[in-house]
Amino acid sequence: MKTPNKILIVDDEPVNVKVLQRKLEKAGFEVQMANNGFECLDKVDECAPDIILLDIMMPDMDGVETCRRLKQNPRTESIPVIFVTAKMDRTDKISGLETGAIDYITKPIDMEETLARIRTHLRLEMMHRENIELQQRLGEARRTAAIGSMTQGIAHNLNNLLGVVVGYLDLLKLRMNQPDKLEKGIASMEKAVKRMVNLVRQLSSMVTDEPIARIKANPADCVQNVIERSTRQDEEERTITVENNLPQDFETHTSLETIESCVEHLIRNGIESYPEDLPSNERPVHVSLNLIQDAGEQEVEIRICDRGEGIHPSVRDNLFDPFISTKNSVGRGFGLTVVKHSISHIGGGVSITPNPSGVGTCAILKIPVDSE
Repeated sequence: MKTPNKILIVDDEPVNVKVLQRKLEKAGFEVQMANNGFECLDKVDECAPDIILLDIMMPDMDGVETCRRLKQNPRTESIPVIFVTAKMDRTDKISGLETGAIDYITKPIDMEETLARIRTHLRLEMMHRENIELQQRLGEARRTAAIGSMTQGIAHNLNNLLGVVVGYLDLLKLRMNQPDKLEKGIASMEKAVKRMVNLVRQLSSMVTDEPIARIKANPADCVQNVIERSTRQDEEERTITVENNLPQDFETHTSLETIESCVEHLIRNGIESYPEDLPSNERPVHVSLNLIQDAGEQEVEIRICDRGEGIHPSVRDNLFDPFISTKNSVGRGFGLTVVKHSISHIGGGVSITPNPSGVGTCAILKIPVDSE
């Protein structure tokens, strides 16, 4: 059986309260009564009404002040309040509504209109609560799905890398007397371990809100550092070109480590966007740096463009979600998720667009210029 809605009537005229009480109880409501504003504040905690009918004209503390106090209390602020008044002054109505009341009923009371207004506001309140509950359930479902997706992705990445390490360990056992192959296997294992360390570091960076250290730096130097480091680490030849359009001796206060990490991710994505059987020296990536104006603010734009297989339609709308991956997509694994988080942490942004040439993809980093 459905529990009847509770209505609290607040009026200093006992006759008015009794008449209204009988009619509301006859309509199926449970009714509580209070004779003044102070009694109303006590009664609300006691009976937890679904709606309050509050007379404006009362001695000691009028309905407007009573409503104001109800809305200031976190336990009672969500209870709908309908003013009951014989006053028709526009200023009084505005003053009352500004305190948080949802409606007015004028005296003499038309009972059919009053019941219609009460039922309408109760339905609206119920819909509001259901909407909040639905949003909470959706939020919990999204968090659960995100945790599940991330856990699977982390396990997949780490298992693959551990598989490489275990595989090379088995090979090393068979090549103990072959120094050249032994050294090569150790180097491959070292690279896999470093990628695991980087993955853990990336995860840590996504859950911290600590301020990032900034220094005066030239973003072009960041790009050059990445290219030189990748050239030293990779045995294969890379085709990475740089076009620096920044002013000579340009510098901005920013995070050198953040920019280098993001550029490194995006260059790697560009290289991996080409067919797997294509030699490394046939996978060009072009990096350009420009100083632009956006909404009156100066920004450094770093474009990293490839001529690979482009953005796969199946991931176009969720490129920045963790571990989004298809064979022909840019942004495999965890890279773009980390880039988006990292660059936003220093006030910048990242976007992925088709290459204007019609072939491949461009990743665009935007970094705010800060002279201080």
